[in-house]
Amino acid sequence: MCETGESYLNRNILTRKFQSSCPNSIYDRWCGLKFEDWALEIKVTAIDGLKISFDVVPTQVKDAAGNPVFEQIPVLDEEGNPVLDGQGNPTFEDGDPIMESKTYPDGWLSLGLLLKDGVNTLVTSSSANSLSLYRQHVGLKVGDIVRVAPGCDQSLKTCAAKFENNLRFAGHPFIPSSNPIYTQLIK
Repeated sequence: MCETGESYLNRNILTRKFQSSCPNSIYDRWCGLKFEDWALEIKVTAIDGLKISFDVVPTQVKDAAGNPVFEQIPVLDEEGNPVLDGQGNPTFEDGDPIMESKTYPDGWLSLGLLLKDGVNTLVTSSSANSLSLYRQHVGLKVGDIVRVAPGCDQSLKTCAAKFENNLRFAGHPFIPSSNPIYTQLIK
């Protein structure tokens, strides 16, 4: 019986394995996390082979509702007295944005991604102000501002604790360590 290459490619094949770790890749459609939601900007300060030193770029503080926070400047009348609203409270206008420089624990970016010019590179390990890349990122130079996002070791513990994404965990962490076909045969 003969088969063309086209019909061979249209066959249904197994795409997932029965494994304890999650088969999803971080930030893919099955993982469900969005790179943009988790990414932070860093400024490259030094490059030594595959090791990158960086400073985290300050970001604007957001309130509980996710709105950006600004300095509140009181509105003054011509005489320098505060302008009051209908309830007798002083009124304010937005001033400069309030910025913060976040810090992240060692290993936070490990197995994450570095994105520059639409190209992703795997971060193999990280510490407070440095990270190591899997391969050289072409065109990366000192002074560049790039986006990096934290990674996942594909365990249920990390998925739940770090990302609160355990409902999309696709692994089977409670697989028995011994194969019942070999250990429970009737002799």
